[in-house]
Formats: sequence, C-alpha cells, structure tokens
Amino acid sequence: SVDWSIPMSTLHHQLSTLAGFLELPEEVEYTGDVFFIAGGQSKFIRSTHLPEIQTYFPNHMITTIRGAGHWLHAEAPDDVLALLVKYLER
Repeated sequence: SVDWSIPMSTLHHQLSTLAGFLELPEEVEYTGDVFFIAGGQSKFIRSTHLPEIQTYFPNHMITTIRGAGHWLHAEAPDDVLALLVKYLER
C-alpha cells in the first residue's frame, strides 16, 4: 500500500511563487503566433498583464469568454472549440 499526501503547508507558504509570473529578461521573446483564450471570470489574464504579454509574445492575439472562469475547456467547451477552429483556419 502506498500512502500519498499533498504537502498543504508547503503549498500554502509557496503559493505566491507558484502562482507568480517568472520574470525574464526583456530580450527573451517568442515571435511566433500565440493565441490566448481568457475566461472573463478568471484572474489569470488581466489588462495589467498586457504589457508583459506584448513584450514576450509580440505576435499574440487575446480573446475572452465572458462567462467562463479559469477552466475554459470544461466550462465552455463549445466556445473554446469554435475559437480554436476560427483561429487555426485564419
């Protein structure tokens, strides 16, 4: 028998590190196409993030599914699929 447990204390103390954004040198960038799909109820992509997104991903496109949270694929699968198809067919 294997006993497996989540180290909740460690996760709690390191949450800001885990949830934070790794700071990279400004010269680091990905110039290929990038498509972000944000959930309108999620806090993971905010307008305050746009300068950093532009710095690291100059050829980005962002769209939002208003009623969805962070788990877009589970909360709005038809919307996610439609957006991906439209993006890939452009």
